[in-house]
Amino acid sequence: MSAASATAFAAGALLFLALTASAQERTDTSRSAAEAPLVDVVLPAGTTSLEGYRIGTYPDPADRGPSYAAPATLTRVGPDQLDVALSEHFRVGQFLCKQEAGWPRFVVVQPRLLALLEATVVALTERGHPVQTLAIMSGYRTPAYNQALGNVAHSRHIYGDAADVFVDEDGNGRMDDLDGNGREELADALWLRDLIASLVPAVETPDTLPVGGLAAYAETTEHGPFVHIDARGYPARWGVGRPSP
Repeated sequence: MSAASATAFAAGALLFLALTASAQERTDTSRSAAEAPLVDVVLPAGTTSLEGYRIGTYPDPADRGPSYAAPATLTRVGPDQLDVALSEHFRVGQFLCKQEAGWPRFVVVQPRLLALLEATVVALTERGHPVQTLAIMSGYRTPAYNQALGNVAHSRHIYGDAADVFVDEDGNGRMDDLDGNGREELADALWLRDLIASLVPAVETPDTLPVGGLAAYAETTEHGPFVHIDARGYPARWGVGRPSP
């Protein structure tokens, strides 16, 4: 592991522990005192909507393990709360489901995912790409929206520990040139994927970053190249140029 990777690994692992310990005590020192804090709302079993916001039906976890159980709570988000910080570099509005809806909306973002994303920000800075955040193309998805997309029923996005990300410091809506060849292309998504892979341990322990899924995707007519990252608890690799777990 390089010195940069080790720094990001350590920072992310510490953040993981801190976020997990304080998951029920969200604060945002940057928001005004008048802004209401985020509130978690219990999601009763079988509930398909909350306060008019369509959730859909969570699939039966069957024998997939506890990480595939429906979340016990969802976080209520109002239109004036989009900039509430979940961690140093990420705001709750970045993770909202893309489905059309009024307010309030609901989201779940696991501390495990935030730890991975923050470690990635640190590693990018150490590798000469200082960033304010990562562009999140897709964060939380309700089961209803996930089904409408035709995605697999047990997508990690519905559990709040997955994000499709890319680096976009120039604000053009596409992956930045990370490998220095002067082009914004799939190779940059592969570069980012490999950087993240260097941060994640082979086996997760209480003192490491979470283990999970990682994949690079090529551009299409609808989006540029991006990287999927999740914290499912066991290694999974797929996508373009799939590396070994």
